[in-house]
Amino acid sequence: MDEAGKIDRLIHLMFELKELAKNLEDPRNDVDVTLATIIALIICADVPDVTILPTNSNISEIAQA
Repeated sequence: MDEAGKIDRLIHLMFELKELAKNLEDPRNDVDVTLATIIALIICADVPDVTILPTNSNISEIAQA
C-alpha cells in the first residue's frame, strides 16, 4: 500500500476508534471486548512514513517565541 493509501486507512481507523469509544459509554456493551478491539486496531494500524510540515501560522508562532 502506498503512503496515500496508508493515510486514508489511518483516517478511517480514527473514525472507527471514535465509534468504539462511544460504545464504552453504553452500559449494554461489553467493555472488555470493546477495549480489546480498540487495542487490536491500534496495534495493527499501518502508520505512514510521512513528515507533517508546519503551517504558516505555526511558523509565525515559532518565529515570535
